[in-house]
Amino acid sequence: EARQQQAGGSDAAAAGSRGASLTAGATAGAGPNSEFAPPEGFFAGFNRDAEVPQRPNRWKNMAVVFGRFLLLIFFTPFVIAQSIKSCVVTPWLAVHTANDHEAHATIHLSHHQEEVMAAALAKYEKIEDFKRFSHGHPRLGAVEQHAMMTSEAHRLEALGKAQSFEAIGNVIGTALYIAVTVAVVVSQRANVRALLGELQEDFYGMDAATQAFILLLLADICVGYHSSDGWQALLCCVVTHYGRDFEHWEMFVRIFVATVPVSIDICFKYWVFTKLRRLSPSTQIILDQIERH
Repeated sequence: EARQQQAGGSDAAAAGSRGASLTAGATAGAGPNSEFAPPEGFFAGFNRDAEVPQRPNRWKNMAVVFGRFLLLIFFTPFVIAQSIKSCVVTPWLAVHTANDHEAHATIHLSHHQEEVMAAALAKYEKIEDFKRFSHGHPRLGAVEQHAMMTSEAHRLEALGKAQSFEAIGNVIGTALYIAVTVAVVVSQRANVRALLGELQEDFYGMDAATQAFILLLLADICVGYHSSDGWQALLCCVVTHYGRDFEHWEMFVRIFVATVPVSIDICFKYWVFTKLRRLSPSTQIILDQIERH
């Protein structure tokens, strides 16, 4: 019985000490800010102060690098080529065509230009007849009508030949642009390589959603559902810029639109499955989910 009483007393003392420690802990945590004290590690997942300012900085750096790349590769050669064309090529062509009548006579209008100018001549005749009849003037005689139409035809022919000479100047300007671009790339290889490396680093440093957005935007523009209309409009501008008839190039444009965007799409998917899967698996997963939906 003495041993049992002694064991019971020790248990009661231990219980009392535990209760006292709990009471002391509660008293210590009962301060004015105790109810706002979060558990340890509660804000561990929200401690991203270092990442928040990095995102706009990364976008800003990428925009600056991309602007420098465009300035070096596109704008600088374009300005140089256009300056040479405006200051040298265009005046030379104007002097050459003004002094050399044989060279001017060798420029023939294309079939498409003749059709356009014939339609413009017929429209001009109808407009002149309407103006004359609406003001109550009598109809011109055959000689006067023939002289008026001959003068307008000569004006339209001169306009068409001027467009042909402008197309020649565009061809020379494009050749100058290509030559200047090649010269810039060759002379600035280190800078071009550094700019491409910075662009690649900034792109892979973005989050997966942003990478997927950029890739999908570029892919939809180049090989999207409505990209064929854009390709046709672009090729039409290119063909007419160099003075060619779009009707004669229509079959080539259709073949180009049917093959080139598809090839670009295949190359893009190959890059996604081979390179992007290894470099950024989360971005590849997002693209796969979007492709399935």
